[in-house]
Amino acid sequence: MPRKRVLKTNRTVISYFNGTYSTRRAAIVYGIKRSTLQSRIKNILKKRTKEKYLRKHLENHNDSGNESEADNDSPKYSSKYTVRQVFTNEEEDELEKYIKRCSDINFWRTYTDI
Repeated sequence: MPRKRVLKTNRTVISYFNGTYSTRRAAIVYGIKRSTLQSRIKNILKKRTKEKYLRKHLENHNDSGNESEADNDSPKYSSKYTVRQVFTNEEEDELEKYIKRCSDINFWRTYTDI
């Protein structure tokens, strides 16, 4: 089962919006690319104002570094390849189980069979 990755971008965006760091300095401190930070800020500001984002995010922000599960308003980022994804995650899991089961019982399947 894949790990759930915690994004550092929310903490970085908050420190930028608070005026603690500039985009360049925040990117260096939190270890992300400056262009990534700039695109995240741009996407956030398309949807809401800086004050609204800070108010909403600081209510649910905890100091452990993990993002709150209740925060449904924060932007969700995904891979650029999810648009071209053929199977859903559940279908991929089923296919993975099938391939492993076939392998366990030595039932050969080629790539075209799968």
